Amino acid sequence: MARLSARLAVALSGGTEELEKTMGRFAESIGVAFQIQDDILSASGTEFQERKGYGDDITEGKRTLIVIKTLGKATPE
Repeated sequence: MARLSARLAVALSGGTEELEKTMGRFAESIGVAFQIQDDILSASGTEFQERKGYGDDITEGKRTLIVIKTLGKATPE
């Protein structure tokens, strides 16, 4: 979503195709970094949990990066 938003902003403002791709990659990286931080804060026991909840994404069955990496290493048990 972040990549699409950035690319649309550049395209609609008359930017070049190269700038559009560059800003899209940049926005995607920022989006991924934000999501990783959100997942860590949600599971870390800080005051963040009081506002958002403890591990809400996991208990809701969302496939966060943490869950995906864990499933890749975990045994079926």
